[in-house]
Amino acid sequence: MEVPNDKVPTAGELKDAIKKAVTNAVRDLFKIEEDFYFLVLFTSGEAHPPALSAGSVEGLERVVKKYVEEYGHDPDEPNLKADLKWSFADSPYDCWEYEKYFAEVQALFDLRPQIDEFIDITTKDKAREEELSRKWAEEYDLRLGAMVQALAELDAEDVFERKTKRKHLFLNVAPEHLNVRRTALLLNAGEALKQAIEDDALEPDDVE
Repeated sequence: MEVPNDKVPTAGELKDAIKKAVTNAVRDLFKIEEDFYFLVLFTSGEAHPPALSAGSVEGLERVVKKYVEEYGHDPDEPNLKADLKWSFADSPYDCWEYEKYFAEVQALFDLRPQIDEFIDITTKDKAREEELSRKWAEEYDLRLGAMVQALAELDAEDVFERKTKRKHLFLNVAPEHLNVRRTALLLNAGEALKQAIEDDALEPDDVE
């Protein structure tokens, strides 16, 4: 369905909706008395509507235990804990409160031009191929930019409490669940960035 131009949400409207959803989800998350070390908005390689994943020290211990008891991993496996530490999909807080708070985000993204429509593997027209590629990149950058800006503004407003008791909390936007270096450097410094670098947890920028 084609949406009239005056009804297509702007990047600013996407950003505001993401901020609202993340603020509410994080407020609920921080009621849990655990030591959280990452908060990540993850999305697909096509920048579909994002969801929130969080990782805590206590949650990581539960995941390791699950891998040992349910999946049969050796408890003495040297890299098991390290491999799971930055696995957003394995976290007990993956897709945190998505159904509760992210409905408006989903609805606004659905009103944007559908990014998949900018892919036409059948075309042999070079000019059309280049035009579609440009439109795909523009839409991707707009969507991803709204996610990054939302986290940056919330951080400036200290929603994540990084100015006080959570200085080590790592933030990022993760296409395809990848902890991309470029956005990590934009959103983090000091203790938050130091641990991710020491753990070799950052991925190259080119994930498309």
